[in-house]
Amino acid sequence: MITNWLPNVMGTRSSNEQLVDITAKMDDAGDTLSLYIVNLSDKPQDAVINIDNFKHKGKATVWTIGDCDLNQANTDENMYNVVSKTYQKKMSDKDIKHT
Repeated sequence: MITNWLPNVMGTRSSNEQLVDITAKMDDAGDTLSLYIVNLSDKPQDAVINIDNFKHKGKATVWTIGDCDLNQANTDENMYNVVSKTYQKKMSDKDIKHT
């Protein structure tokens, strides 16, 4: 069972479409918002994430996958080549700064 799947795709914009790809999804009740943000470059990108019109509860769970090329994958020999890291990020207003 997939526990983080959300049915509604929301409109998004990126100020740098060539380097940062964004998809946003929300549950039917409007209580849960997931942002899928992909850095398409080989360098960290600073971003301001604006979640106007969504009432958040002051923190977000962040999953990141990084420190690898976009074409890398896990293999039988190296099962942990590409792994995610999870942490909590404090949110004080509608604009969240993130790299």
